[in-house]
Amino acid sequence: MSILHYLGLARTALGGSQGNKDQLVSFSSSREIMITGGSQAGATATVGWDSEPSGVDIAELATLAASATADTLVVPINGLQIGDQITAFSVNGQIESGGNTVTIDAQLNSNTITAAANVAATIGSGITQISKTADAVFASSETGLTTTVAIGLAYFLIITATTAASTDIVLTSVTVTVNTPGGTAAPVGI
Repeated sequence: MSILHYLGLARTALGGSQGNKDQLVSFSSSREIMITGGSQAGATATVGWDSEPSGVDIAELATLAASATADTLVVPINGLQIGDQITAFSVNGQIESGGNTVTIDAQLNSNTITAAANVAATIGSGITQISKTADAVFASSETGLTTTVAIGLAYFLIITATTAASTDIVLTSVTVTVNTPGGTAAPVGI
């Protein structure tokens, strides 16, 4: 279905008809979805992300130990509604450096579900090279996205990180900002 079809459905829900083209949906509210669990190690793992850290009494999405090279973590984005518009995402956490370098990249993706094979596509340019050589808190974002959530797609982040000796990463949360359709815009006569 196209976005115009969704707009038509929204017009109908607002009391218009398919033939009445003078009511359009606008994005009237913004909300944030915070993800603090449900991640899984990705296909690339030298050390491997731990998505079920134990022995701590705090919330952690995942941890990555020392000496990892381009290890990937998949973070599904739940709580999206058809028609929502993804406008930004951020990754938040803490780095233990030990004086060595840690790098983190994050990329938003969609996954088209097909009978033959799922097909992934990147969205936006991603967050590249959060790089630290000292203990640090990080909260990095990609903004300016305009991706409308559609039927048949799954949305997720792939986080790729490299840790040197005596370093580690604690990924605390991922936040996704979405605009929610609602209200009406001025008639434009489509």
